[in-house]
This record gives sequence, C-alpha cells and structure tokens, in this order.
Amino acid sequence: MGERPSYSAGVAGGYAADALALIQRRYFKRYPLDLPHTVEPSAEFLAAVDDDAADVDVTEPDQNRMGDEEYDAAIKRLAERQKLFSYRKAVSRALFTSNVTVLTYQLQQIKRWLAYQHMKAQDLDPKESGALDPYRILLNRLIGTSAQRPRLKSSVNVWRKTARAEIDAVVKQKGDVPRAQMAKHRDQAARDMFSKLSEEEKEQWAEQAKEEHEEALKTWKHETEGKLSTAPEDRQR
Repeated sequence: MGERPSYSAGVAGGYAADALALIQRRYFKRYPLDLPHTVEPSAEFLAAVDDDAADVDVTEPDQNRMGDEEYDAAIKRLAERQKLFSYRKAVSRALFTSNVTVLTYQLQQIKRWLAYQHMKAQDLDPKESGALDPYRILLNRLIGTSAQRPRLKSSVNVWRKTARAEIDAVVKQKGDVPRAQMAKHRDQAARDMFSKLSEEEKEQWAEQAKEEHEEALKTWKHETEGKLSTAPEDRQR
C-alpha cells in the first residue's frame, strides 16, 4: 500500500515501467522468494536490507556436479518452489511462453495488484465506485423511496479493469473492428483471457469482487439510512 504513490507518480510522469521495476526490486529484497507467506521478515532483517546491493541469481541444479539423490532432491525443491508461486499468477498463461520463469509470474502479480490499486484510487465514476448522487439521496428520503442497491460485479469485470491494454491488444489482432462492435469484442476477449487464469487466481478475483460489493453496500446503507451529515464538506458535496 505504501508503494501506491510511487506507482501513481510513475503513471502520471510516463515512467510507470521504471517505477514498477524499482518497486518490484524493493519487494523481493524484503520478501525473498524462499520466505514462507505465513512468515513476516524480522525487524533486524528489514533494517539490514540494502537496496543498492546486487541481486543474487538463482541457478538450476547441475546434474553433472551432483549425485542422483542430491540432484533429485534439488529438482523436487525447484518443483515445490514453482508450485508455491503458481497461485500468485495474475495474468493469463496464454500471455506467457514456456520459457518464462516463475519469478516473472510473481512480478506480474505485483504489477496487476498495483494497477488495480491505482485504478481504484483514481476511479471517480459513481456507477463504478459505488458513490451516490447527493441530490438523489435527498430526493429518495423526501419522497420515501430508496436508491438502487449496489449489485455484485462478476470477477471477470473486476479483473478486466487491470488488463485493458492486453484486452485491446487482443482485439487489435482481429483487424479492423467496427466501432459499434468494439465493446462486444472487448467483452469476449476479456472473458476468453479470464477463463485461462488458474483456479487460484479466479478465486482471488471473486473474493476481490465480494469485498468491493460489501464496501459498496456499507456506503449505500450509510447514505440511504444513516444520519445526514452536517459537515461543511458534505454539505458542499
């Protein structure tokens, strides 16, 4: 969460890729690949982190320099490492080639998370953010009706906000698509790409959609049933 300003500054300044690379590098300095997800780094470890130190490359086991048992054990550890990272993938496997490393998957998840947080922070569309028009709230109270209850968004619709560039790239590959059919093609491309995500990733986005819905419901209930605020900023709104 503390890296959101750095990422947003990168987006605004046109150097999002560089900002993201620095964020990712700092992340791995503090959360090494071998650190279990249930373990927090110690204060001493974090204090000793040197962002300027060179990164250590992880090499695959060399069968010619190991005995059979040692090599098999090393390969097993590598497989377990890959399995550990599999649930953190945040982009479709179709976007990757077979030689992409597990590290790249984790980098992509961080990228997707930052893009989602930036989108969420910058999104001011009342229909998307769950915010209600103050006049509509007041009118509903005066005439005794209630504002429309927020609907639960599908997980694919929550995910697609973070993959707009990739979705557009897929649509462009289809050639000249009539403007009137762009929305249809984007929707189909998004659903196709989302269907190729791992089950773990789909569950994560479903949970994200649920959390957003719960937040929207709280806002809706407060706006429609709670006591009207007398704060100057709310009156101005």
